[in-house]
Amino acid sequence: MSNEKSIRFPIKIIGRSDSNSFAKAEGKLMVTVNRDSTNHFDYGDEIILISQYKDLQSPMNPLEFDYKNYLANHHIYHQTYLNSTYYKIIKKYQGNPIIDFALFVRKYLIDRFSKNIPEKDQFNIAIALILGYRSNLSTETL
Repeated sequence: MSNEKSIRFPIKIIGRSDSNSFAKAEGKLMVTVNRDSTNHFDYGDEIILISQYKDLQSPMNPLEFDYKNYLANHHIYHQTYLNSTYYKIIKKYQGNPIIDFALFVRKYLIDRFSKNIPEKDQFNIAIALILGYRSNLSTETL
């Protein structure tokens, strides 16, 4: 399990609704959700959400990493924060099957590494270096 208190991921928007109608829409949105026992997202989940989104903020310091520009390069211009009462998973396994299989293999390998590397820090460093899975790394180790 990750040390982070929240999870952040991009979603693809396929529609929008107001109180009277539903319309097709396209775009991407960066979503942040608190980690807790009630939410578990998998690649390919379709969700419906109620949210007000905000524009991404430019960095305050001129030497700071420009997260807004980084996301703009991925065609993401807005973000939102959700708690578990404002979204619902409506379909599972709707993503690309090749990406889904690659994520399954990575999870399988992480489980195998955890059985063979009992020391937590060594395990986290190994999966970060070999599999690119950095979510478990502490800030100090990173």
